[in-house]
Amino acid sequence: MQKDNEMNEDGKNPKIVVLMSAYNAEKTLRRSVNSVLASVIPVDLYIVDDGSAKPVSVFLGEVPENVFIHRLSKNVGLPLALNAGLAAILEKDYDYVARFDADDFSYPERFQKQIDYLTSHPDVQVAGCWVRAVDDKTGKILFNLCHPEHHEDILRTMRYNSAFIHPALLFRTEVFRVLDRHYNVDYRIAQDYELMARVVRKFRTANVPQVLMDYSYLLEGSSSFKKRRRQLWNRLKVQIGNFSLADVHAWIGIIKTACLFCLPLPLVTKMKKKRILAPGNIK
Repeated sequence: MQKDNEMNEDGKNPKIVVLMSAYNAEKTLRRSVNSVLASVIPVDLYIVDDGSAKPVSVFLGEVPENVFIHRLSKNVGLPLALNAGLAAILEKDYDYVARFDADDFSYPERFQKQIDYLTSHPDVQVAGCWVRAVDDKTGKILFNLCHPEHHEDILRTMRYNSAFIHPALLFRTEVFRVLDRHYNVDYRIAQDYELMARVVRKFRTANVPQVLMDYSYLLEGSSSFKKRRRQLWNRLKVQIGNFSLADVHAWIGIIKTACLFCLPLPLVTKMKKKRILAPGNIK
């Protein structure tokens, strides 16, 4: 078992490191970790234990030498936990930083496919991928979530909501070195959307048009569902902060979010359930 805060003693790192934050994730973390370690190419996995009641190092037990656990003394929330992980990662010489969550499942070829895409598209700095949404409670396959591949379409989609599944992203490490800040702690619910709103303005992005992971999807009872109004407010703040007077999609995006903010929760729930069967990005 690697000691908390310890990185490879021999200084040898693979090109890619996977950043994961875990908080009381005993039920799902081992499966998620195993899926990352099953990658067809070597990866390091850096887990930030965000003050879990039972330390990650305890319930995971013995782990390979390419898994590192950084335990925080208390629960600080996802943005600060991810920033703590990035601070350690950026001290090393990784070429790529991938994101992943403690309740998702990565396919063995995921990281290889994303690196292949970035290699063949040297102008692209960040690549996501398509995902298969799986019901968090039942394990039932719901749909494939297929965000746009190309940067121009991503820019338009970002005016409405995120054009990425955040735990499916792979960044060239230089992206985090260039950004003024990493995850914004003022956006505890929509920190991923706020980050990518800044990223797409500075860098070219893409989504690999292949399903490369299973994404845990919980329509009812999820954090975003329970805190819907706060999430919509944060989304609106991001949209206003990145507003372009000449972009009609910027106007429509703000109007749409404002309308959602005013709709009653039961109606939004019904709309989300219908969206599972709707055409478009969900297939």
